[in-house]
Amino acid sequence: MPLYFPLPIFAPSVFVRDPLQSKGCSCQKMTLEVRFCSHRIFFPPTPFTSPSMPLVLRSKVVVVGDATVGKTALVQMAVSGGVTFPKNYVMTMGCDFCVKDIAVDRGTSVELSIFDISGQDLYRHNIASYLEQVNAFIVVYDITVKTSFEAANKWVTLIRKIPGNENALGILVANKVDLRDKAEVQDVQGEVYARNHKMLFFQASALRGVGAAEPLLHIAKDTAERYAERVRSLTQLSA
Repeated sequence: MPLYFPLPIFAPSVFVRDPLQSKGCSCQKMTLEVRFCSHRIFFPPTPFTSPSMPLVLRSKVVVVGDATVGKTALVQMAVSGGVTFPKNYVMTMGCDFCVKDIAVDRGTSVELSIFDISGQDLYRHNIASYLEQVNAFIVVYDITVKTSFEAANKWVTLIRKIPGNENALGILVANKVDLRDKAEVQDVQGEVYARNHKMLFFQASALRGVGAAEPLLHIAKDTAERYAERVRSLTQLSA
């Protein structure tokens, strides 16, 4: 039986309706409720562990950015391993939810609970609860739309001002790099913004399947490293 390291409890306004069974871990559309894309049984945490007991860590990740920057396409390509790309644009209504399991090493895996947040102003007043108690957040912008890059600061501020998010890992993703000939935002602008706001910078093309998975892989590794550091600190205190 694996040992699960739980996330902070999700916001109470998140309502689970009709859990869906699916092959793999493809995301499911939703309006103002959350639909789970796979069934899982979470065992209570226990202070006891052993070399033979697999460790499963959980991390809550939110993906934000203005509408049409390609957030959902990035998430679906990353979660599906580059198999699923939405050919037609469908506006995210509120929030989409899916889960991605990533093996960090032989005995440890990280279960990422990914909240794909709508960028439409229409749903802005409904998304605040989804942004609470996050372990990491990804801000996506479209390099061909300067205003989507300028809006990054709005999203970063919105997330970091929520109590409990102070230490969340921040990632900035420049999407649609396959359209560099139409770029309104240069690479250096994204790099400078990320550095000034203590975030990591990645480039991606959801359409080409390039760079979609890297942010999630880094979050999984960071989650495992933070857990290991916490264990070391507790061990030293108890010594």
